[in-house]
Amino acid sequence: MVKIVRQAGQKCTLNKPLYCPKNVEHLNILFNKLIFIFLCIGMIFTDLPISEKTVTKSLMIFIAPIIVAFIIINRKLNLKITKNTQIMYLYSIVTFIVSIYLLFFNVIIKGTDVNVYDTNIILKNIEAFISTLFIHFLVYLSLIFTLNNMNINKIRKVVIIIFIGLTIAAYIEYLKPQIFNYLHSTPITDGRLRLFTSEPSHAVLLYTIITMLSLYFVKKEYFNYVIIIIYFIILIFINSKGSFISLMIMSIIMFLKHIKKYRYILGLLIILLLSYYLLYKFALPSIYIDIEKYTSFSTRLSSLISSIIIFILYPFGLGYGTYLIYYPKIIAQGYEIANSLYIKLFGYPLSSAEISYIISTGKNVGNKSGITQSIMFNGWLAVIFWIKIFKNSFYYIKNLDIKAAKKMILESLLLFMLIQLLIGSEYTLLYVIWLPIAFIETMYYKQKRNKIEA
Repeated sequence: MVKIVRQAGQKCTLNKPLYCPKNVEHLNILFNKLIFIFLCIGMIFTDLPISEKTVTKSLMIFIAPIIVAFIIINRKLNLKITKNTQIMYLYSIVTFIVSIYLLFFNVIIKGTDVNVYDTNIILKNIEAFISTLFIHFLVYLSLIFTLNNMNINKIRKVVIIIFIGLTIAAYIEYLKPQIFNYLHSTPITDGRLRLFTSEPSHAVLLYTIITMLSLYFVKKEYFNYVIIIIYFIILIFINSKGSFISLMIMSIIMFLKHIKKYRYILGLLIILLLSYYLLYKFALPSIYIDIEKYTSFSTRLSSLISSIIIFILYPFGLGYGTYLIYYPKIIAQGYEIANSLYIKLFGYPLSSAEISYIISTGKNVGNKSGITQSIMFNGWLAVIFWIKIFKNSFYYIKNLDIKAAKKMILESLLLFMLIQLLIGSEYTLLYVIWLPIAFIETMYYKQKRNKIEA
């Protein structure tokens, strides 16, 4: 093809599409939209039967590195784009160095065997770093790049389509629980919805994030009520105990914060009452059954107490690989404390079956929620990381030039995510948590740029 130089004022013609600025711009928009769709696919389908390794159950392990590689090849990768990008970059570097030091100290100086529970802790160190942090960092970089170069109307369309798709999938799964088993690494066992994730606690975060972003995007007010009704119905279908507790706590905080804003108080009161009903009707009976017959409550309570022990005794955490050496003893201590407290309060012990299984077999060693899992690996560094990420995000919302109602939606979403990651959801494959955080941050920086240009 012969290059034709376009003179000033000359229109682009069909015989020279590659050199038309409008066509190039259109291709860039289309390309960014495709990247965003691929990222969403990686966020939604997180239990694919690809491999036994947890991190390979989502296509994100392939999608995010390819996107970041493209950014590096075609553009300058600027890690100072946003505050949260810088924080994630520094956190990744520092925690990996600390983890390598802990590995060196235990294997070389203390002479600890590199094989713990038939697992090579050197390889585990790399695997855990990649799955719990590095891929998440690449996802965030990809989202920042993509959302920064996308029109908000394009983002709106994709999010609302995903909400509709997940809602239809939820109703289909409710009617025919086994229908999506071919998209899962393990078949459904307890009848609760998990959508395309590995468990209900992941499904509830995925659906809540997409729902609240849809609430933010819809323009007609009556659609908000339809979305909220649908959301509560699907929430009951998923039946995640932790989500009902998170929703209740979030509702109380938002109600107290905005109690003087009479325009919104009725809606917040309705959500608060609905949250209380769900907690009373579904969560509390399930927790009681857990305490009586099962072990989930015991394990989660012991995990929370074990995080406090790590705070005190291991301020830099247990490392990405060496946690296998220390954590079984620490969770056993956590159980002893939880059990003695429970006996004093209620007169009977907590079940130790699941914890005994973890300690004896080495399977599923780790904390049961995202933030406490980070604390297990990285101690106070993890606390500083999560505080910085959420503090920045709340600051961005506060300074956005948007309606108060939309600010409340974003605040509620961040609060729910924070509480759920603290008490209910392990986050290894929960890449979707970075979607609202990246969206809020890119909106803030776009607004800032527009003010400077104006």
